[in-house]
Amino acid sequence: MSISTVVMFDVRSGKEIQFQVALERVLESTSRAKGFVRCDRYHDRADPRRYLLHEVWTDGSDLEPHVKSDYFQRFLTETNDLVEAKDVRVLDPFEARSRGRESNASDGNLLG
Repeated sequence: MSISTVVMFDVRSGKEIQFQVALERVLESTSRAKGFVRCDRYHDRADPRRYLLHEVWTDGSDLEPHVKSDYFQRFLTETNDLVEAKDVRVLDPFEARSRGRESNASDGNLLG
């Protein structure tokens, strides 16, 4: 079963470019990791120092070797002084249960 990780970084003011360089480097290595599917990257419109990553992995067992890898450990070391705060979540997919009717986006109720 696939899993996702969501990571939010609050980068120290003036360190954004250094963080982006380190992030691109680790994502290049991550893209070749076993089980890696994709990484969507986001930048907060309201706070230019906040970055969010959403990674998808084919299986949870592929995440541990990635986290222990040399390239990932190097990223953590390189960015330790660049990041004020970090929030990491590992998420499992789930299927929403129907409430007795199919949701129809055209009815204006996107959340059913």
